[in-house]
Amino acid sequence: MRLIYEGTDITRKVAINRCEHETYAESHADTLLLRFSDAASKWDGWQPRRGDKVQVTEGAANTGTMYISGLTAQNGLFTLRATSMPLTGENVGSQTWDNVRLFQLGGDIAKKHGLSFKPYGVTNQLYPFIRQGSQTDFEFLNLLCQLEGYAVVIYDKALIIYDEHARESGEAAADVRVGADGRFTYTDNSAQAYGMIELTSGALRGSFSDPSAPAERVLRTKSPIDCMSTTEAQRFARGILRQANKNAFVGSFRRRLMADVAAASVLNLITEKASNWSGKIFVTRTRNDFVRGESKIFFRKPLEGY
Repeated sequence: MRLIYEGTDITRKVAINRCEHETYAESHADTLLLRFSDAASKWDGWQPRRGDKVQVTEGAANTGTMYISGLTAQNGLFTLRATSMPLTGENVGSQTWDNVRLFQLGGDIAKKHGLSFKPYGVTNQLYPFIRQGSQTDFEFLNLLCQLEGYAVVIYDKALIIYDEHARESGEAAADVRVGADGRFTYTDNSAQAYGMIELTSGALRGSFSDPSAPAERVLRTKSPIDCMSTTEAQRFARGILRQANKNAFVGSFRRRLMADVAAASVLNLITEKASNWSGKIFVTRTRNDFVRGESKIFFRKPLEGY
């Protein structure tokens, strides 16, 4: 394991007794927890600060550049918490735009926070009018992307937007086997899925159906959704229904460290004790414990058709 702090490899200068890295496929910045034995109070002498940059690598695993968000000294231990989101992302703001495209919004937000902007497989939609109301920049962009069926990720100083359905529809990168003695939890939430959504935005209407979900369950939006056209209302209805239904089948399992698996990976799951769950999965979150050499993988089954 290598620990890089503000550009300097300090691995040999510290005694790491806990190192956990979590990656997310959407809606949440990656996190890092580092704990050191520090009986001599070295860390206090180094004067680490919120916003300092830290990075951990272990084999194929790489946290990318992360920003310290919290520091705790306690009884001979020193704990650092870090996030992939620059701390400027905590600031709340309000703004409106006329005739702006998605890539301009993403690019401007990325630049504002010192990030590059990387869209993958998404349409550069035009918005005649859009409002950010008392939200952080990343909350605003994430909610907009959810309406479009897209996901937002921040990794290694890059703001990434990708099409969830396109990503889920890709070929599995590898097989992963959970044996007879494996530790897993699989949950079927499909009874709570919606067969249809009805979206209302003033005089505009949008709807979308999922034939695989219970037809009697109809989702009607409670919070106002600003739409500028029927086409936009239809797109947003599809995105909202995807958001509501995509976790119909979820699960998690533990394995020895899987350093080459990150959130948003597509895998082929083989489970000896629950063969009905075998098949393609989309990794929604990973938790790598580099000290114990263990990974916990969270996933969902891909949502078919949209």
